[in-house]
Amino acid sequence: MKRMLRNACAFAWSISFSFLPHLIFAANTGGDPPGDSPPAVIYSLDGGHFILSDGRSPKTAEISVRGKVTDESNQPLPGVSILVKGTNNGTTSDTNGDYSLTVADQNSVLVFSFIGYATQEVSIDNRTSINITLKEELISLSEVVVTGYGTQSKRDITGAVATIDSKQLLSTPSTNLGQALQGKVAGVMVGNENSPGGGVMVRIRGFGTINDNSPLYVIDGVPTKGNLNTLNQNDFESIQILKDASAASIYGSRAGNGVVIVTTKKGKSGKPVFTYDSYYGTQRPGKLLSMLNTNEYAQLVWESRINAGAVGANGNPVHAQFGNGPTPVIPDYIFPAGAMEGDPRVARDADGKYINYSANIDAADFNKTKWLITKANKQGTNWFDEIFNPAPIQNHQIGASGGSETARYALSLSERHHALHQFQALYDACEYPI
Repeated sequence: MKRMLRNACAFAWSISFSFLPHLIFAANTGGDPPGDSPPAVIYSLDGGHFILSDGRSPKTAEISVRGKVTDESNQPLPGVSILVKGTNNGTTSDTNGDYSLTVADQNSVLVFSFIGYATQEVSIDNRTSINITLKEELISLSEVVVTGYGTQSKRDITGAVATIDSKQLLSTPSTNLGQALQGKVAGVMVGNENSPGGGVMVRIRGFGTINDNSPLYVIDGVPTKGNLNTLNQNDFESIQILKDASAASIYGSRAGNGVVIVTTKKGKSGKPVFTYDSYYGTQRPGKLLSMLNTNEYAQLVWESRINAGAVGANGNPVHAQFGNGPTPVIPDYIFPAGAMEGDPRVARDADGKYINYSANIDAADFNKTKWLITKANKQGTNWFDEIFNPAPIQNHQIGASGGSETARYALSLSERHHALHQFQALYDACEYPI
């Protein structure tokens, strides 16, 4: 009996007691609302420790997750940051793109991020192996700006620099680079000749001279002052515009009107990539001007001559076409001037031909006994509306790019048709950039 008591006491002294304070003092700290039942408490005996814990939040088992991170060409990406969302628990991929990470539970979310690639979030969903492919993010170009013969981080630049990526340039169909820049850069004025294949006028620093005010264009490091119509817009990767005078320190006096730096697309290592882009549409003015008809024009001419005092002996204006009355009269014929039907000058023969018609303007009797008889269009013609009939426009572009670690290539072919309907003028352009 004594031996049994001695063993029980020894066992009792070997047990240590642990507890969670927020459970014991819940009533004093207001941990549970009044009237609610106290939290469930469970206990366990671990070796020599008697442990109390909250029964509502049992400890979950940790999960080990591993996998591989690659790019779109299935090449491994080293140095990719893998972080458990909402925590500081994370790791990075090794030189082979492999990673391994222990997470708290199956409901965790992994966040994959890498410079130049779009950040992705992936739920674990009780998986132990997760392979991920990161996609390139073109917007990262805006973080680095091409300035002259090098690049700088945008936050380190103190000058006036604007950046446009290819998505912004191609957001609306346009026939050349100048039109693509319209309305996309603050302080840059862009105009055009409004004709098929016509040039554009780009003004970055306003009009500073009576001579050439065009900016300097630098295409992949090569300065040029050529026609922008020769450039294929689908080949642009990004455009930087240097607005202030500091550009002169790089390009000299040629940069006095500003600099437009064009960076074209380059081939990337991997399998060949083929692209095809096309569009077809029509061009028309958004709103036409309100034009005068024949009668309104005659009334305006009469009013202007009366106001200027250009009147005849009877106090009325004198006009070869509209007469000399108190109001203008629209004639039946333009030539002879002011002629009406029944005038002997416009008499016809039995076949209906004009007897006094002549197209020989150098003859001695021209405009005396012979005239270039032309009948008047009393209703008039709105030539402005006729000229700006809907004009078809279409563009087709095909490209191929790819390469290896030692060589890369990018080829493209572009064909553009731009017609002006009224005069049947057609502008065709074919471009073969390599």
